[in-house]
Amino acid sequence: SAITNIPFNYKDFLELGNCWLYYDGMFDHDTRTGMGTLKLSNGEIFEGCFKDDYIDGPGKFYSIDGIVVDGVWRQSKLS
Repeated sequence: SAITNIPFNYKDFLELGNCWLYYDGMFDHDTRTGMGTLKLSNGEIFEGCFKDDYIDGPGKFYSIDGIVVDGVWRQSKLS
């Protein structure tokens, strides 16, 4: 699959679709829950809290254009 260089809309991870490459982190009953790292196909990275397969809680998003977003997400949306 082609790697894109278009920045991802980090404000809504529900739009992620198949743009992620891998998740490295904690699981609870086969759901991403706890601390983890999500790497996207364009090279961007999210590090932070997950709950029931959602990005949920504090985290940092590292965009391909050098911006670091330090925020809190609730059910995969930046709050």
